[in-house]
Amino acid sequence: QQVEKTGNQRVAAHAGSVREEKDALVFDNVAFREVVTQLEKKYGAQIQYDRAATSDIYFSGTVSAADSLGVVLNTIARMNGLEVHEQQGIYIVRVRK
Repeated sequence: QQVEKTGNQRVAAHAGSVREEKDALVFDNVAFREVVTQLEKKYGAQIQYDRAATSDIYFSGTVSAADSLGVVLNTIARMNGLEVHEQQGIYIVRVRK
């Protein structure tokens, strides 16, 4: 894990991990942008999102092979004040209005 120095304080940098298990992807403190990248690969889908609005979102959890992409994205969205819409096979994640 990387550590950043800020003045006299030491702040641990976010160094999350993703591991593949038999029937699941396991995320441990992973930046939202990396979660999206992994989900796009796993499901062969396109996910659009606002990088600035999600830059401070990190996710820890397990995504089962049986989970649909819609269920996974909606779960993460609800936990972080986001909403998900699907248009023509593209998932769009936005800050909840």
